[in-house]
Amino acid sequence: LHHLAVNWLYMLITCMFLGGSTDCFALLTTALLGMRLAPSFDRPYMSGTLTEFWSQRWNVTTTYLFR
Repeated sequence: LHHLAVNWLYMLITCMFLGGSTDCFALLTTALLGMRLAPSFDRPYMSGTLTEFWSQRWNVTTTYLFR
């Protein structure tokens, strides 16, 4: 059980580091280029139905591009 917990914690820390690094890179890139990015998500877990989750709140940018 101890090894499972250590592996899970390592995976969590790695995901948090990669996610934070990606966010920092995106912010730096947009600041240097003077661009403003549209939000990709609109509180997806606050949706009431699966249709609302998928079409209106989850990955808003991709939904807009397909329309």
